[in-house]
Amino acid sequence: NEESLETARLALNHPLMSGDAPPGLKAAVFGANARALQALGRYEEAEPAMAQVAAAFGAAFGEANGRTYYWHYRHAQVLQALGRLDEAQTIIDHLIANPVENDQPIARIAYAVVGADIAHARGASDAAARIDAAVTLACSENGHPRFCEKARGLQAD
Repeated sequence: NEESLETARLALNHPLMSGDAPPGLKAAVFGANARALQALGRYEEAEPAMAQVAAAFGAAFGEANGRTYYWHYRHAQVLQALGRLDEAQTIIDHLIANPVENDQPIARIAYAVVGADIAHARGASDAAARIDAAVTLACSENGHPRFCEKARGLQAD
């Protein structure tokens, strides 16, 4: 909401953010700003912010890190909302093909479902297979009801 965005912007302008602020702190504050823009549907503004956050987390924690992957995932969602489907698919496919040990347990499911959704929107030749794989993963015993519902919705389309 607007209040979250204002809080993030105040933090961005705080004296601690200048100079030698710890990279993790800077990345977290950039992330709060980007998340607020995405939540408000301000995707044109959110897109470069998400790219900046993913780069900041990559610099602070390494590219093969669950925190960095989270921001790449969020960036792909924003690209999808902007209709930049090929770019979004490339990011998601990288996350799927290169799992990291410290990623959140639900991340694999989220990547599969969003990847299937993007493939479906692109009219990709492998969309049906991606959707079936997403349903299998999301609706399994270790799946997640919200992602299962989304994946099944793609199957019904």
